[in-house]
Order: sequence, then C-alpha cells, then structure tokens
Amino acid sequence: LNGERLLSEDSSKAMRTATAAVQGIGAVRSFGLGFMLGPNGDFGHGGGGPGILSWFSAHEESDFAMVVLTNSAHGGLVAFELVNAWKKASGFEPLAAQRFPPLDIEIDPRLYAGVYEDVAAEHTITERDGRLSVSSRAKVAFYDTTSTDATPAFPLDPVGEHSFVVSLPEAIAATAPQTLLSFVNPQADGRMRHVSTGGRLYLRRSGS
Repeated sequence: LNGERLLSEDSSKAMRTATAAVQGIGAVRSFGLGFMLGPNGDFGHGGGGPGILSWFSAHEESDFAMVVLTNSAHGGLVAFELVNAWKKASGFEPLAAQRFPPLDIEIDPRLYAGVYEDVAAEHTITERDGRLSVSSRAKVAFYDTTSTDATPAFPLDPVGEHSFVVSLPEAIAATAPQTLLSFVNPQADGRMRHVSTGGRLYLRRSGS
C-alpha cells in the first residue's frame, strides 16, 4: 500500500497454501490461511454484515485482482457477476457450476438422520417413508435479512454415494444453484459424523 508491502512473503505464501479441502461431491475448493483457493490458481475471500457485503478475487498468472464492495446484504450475486466478467476479460475462465441429476438408488436413512451444526447454523435431517428432508436454521442474524427461524423441510434427492441435492419447487430449481449436502466421516456404527454443504463442515450434535 503506497509502495509498502502489507504482508511478508511467508504470510502471503501461507495464505495461498492449501491446509484443508472442502469435502463432498462437486467440491473443488480448498482453504489456506484466510483465503479460499480454486483449482485453477485463483484465490480470494468474501463476507459481510448487516447492510454490507464484499468480495475479493485474484489470479496471479492472469495479473488479475479485484475487490467489490456493496452496501447490500444481497451483494454477493452482483459481486460474482462483476468478478467473473473481469476474469474472462483477463483471459481466466471461471469454472461453470456443475449440476447433478437425482439418482434412483436405495439409501439407509438411519445413517444420515440427526442434527448437524456449527457455531452459526444447524441442519436437521429427518426421515419419513424412507425419504430424507432437511430444515436449516441460522443461529446468528449476520444480515438484516437473516431469519433465525427454521426453514420448511425440503426433500433430499440422492445424487451420489452419501450425497444429496435439496429438492426445490420447479419454478425455483430452474434458475437457482443446486444446494448439495455430502455426509462424510462415518462413525463406528456407520452413521455419519459430519455433513458438508456450502463449503462448511457441520458436526452431528451429540445424542441426535
């Protein structure tokens, strides 16, 4: 900044060195020290709070770096649209979102049913007539529009081994990105210890 280096070379390298990978079907990103790392060398991070949201993205080989600041809790869609447009102009093609079709396979609901949580959210997986559903709830209202009430229970359709997609109404599903849940790290009894969704890992609540 103003000709002065903000980070040491060691810190910069640590932020771009993968230390943990996102688990589950379709996962391509990993995490360094504060940065989300893409499979093609891109990296960045974003976040926000009530009424604000920002996103930073960079790709060193394309000499590309961009920060988008918005005064909206819904600024993520605008930020991604702008970042992806500038990536393409810089010769770096963003990855297209992969979609997974539902599969007609048998599952054992017992392996997945339960409550999975982290400090900010929880996901309740229930079973009825052999089919799983998920209801999610934010524990903290990070944005003005965040509700801490539980969502309706949406059905889950299997798309792979221990992986499911949230089944949304057709009018929404046609344009919305898929919400994928992958159950990982089985316990001794076969029940899953974690569910991975949205780049985050949620631990099964004890006793659920």
